[in-house]
Formats: sequence, structure tokens, C-alpha cells
Amino acid sequence: GVDQVWTLADNTTVNLTASQLQQLYVALQAHIASVHERGRIARQLIFDAETKEQVEEINL
Repeated sequence: GVDQVWTLADNTTVNLTASQLQQLYVALQAHIASVHERGRIARQLIFDAETKEQVEEINL
């Protein structure tokens, strides 16, 4: 429950409240879950592909 200075992609900083940090954490968890799901789908599509062209057509 502490406020924190957060460094952005452009190397500037912003002050985040404890509540904002909790919201950021939730958003990061959702993003990570989405990336893992796309990875699982991609691996299955690659595994199921029978030709190089089928692999190249995979677009997630």
C-alpha cells in the first residue's frame, strides 16, 4: 500500500498511488495471460500444420 515512482517507456517518470499500482498489476496480469493464450494457440497450430505454407499462414 505505498505510492511509487514508475518509469515510462520514454524514460520519464510518473508518481503512482497504491491504488494505481494495484490497477497496473491487474492490467499486467491480464496482458500476460493473453500472451500465454496466444502462445498456446500458436504452438498447437504449428504442431498441427502439415506444410511450411500452413505454418507461414499462422497470424495471431
